[in-house]
Amino acid sequence: MKKIYILFLISHLGLFSPLVNAQGPALVEANFEWLVNNYHEITNVLKTGTTEEAVPLINTLGNIWRFKDGAIGIEVSDLIALSLIHHTKLTLSWFQKHPKAYSSWLNEMPNVLFTDYAGGKVDELYKTKESLLIILSNYQFSNIEVKLEALADEMTNVIKPIEVREIE
Repeated sequence: MKKIYILFLISHLGLFSPLVNAQGPALVEANFEWLVNNYHEITNVLKTGTTEEAVPLINTLGNIWRFKDGAIGIEVSDLIALSLIHHTKLTLSWFQKHPKAYSSWLNEMPNVLFTDYAGGKVDELYKTKESLLIILSNYQFSNIEVKLEALADEMTNVIKPIEVREIE
């Protein structure tokens, strides 16, 4: 009962983007607005929420990434990293079902996740990198699902050599 109530509250508060399955510019605009307006709540659910609470958020974040436009990739990428840290299997499963989005995220990761454009976030980015490497390394050796382990291994190999940068 508590889970249903929490999901109802999240839904009622607008934490799920209503246009996640819309197409074109409407999707990009609506999802970006939803992301900005609910950033703190999304972060809290990803950090402390249950699997049931995280699934719709991971789907929405993944779809925002898939249909992103310009700087939106920077805004959503740290939340995708947070979902990988706290809901590894769910996030890797989403990426497994969306290989183009996965490849795109890997390719753009140095710029959208590990570059500090605003200043003052370098330490936080190093912590994110370290957390991702630890979580993905643990996942690789868990023998849970071979396909997901392969994604974790590939992601680890991409993350390791990335240097955190600050744009001044």
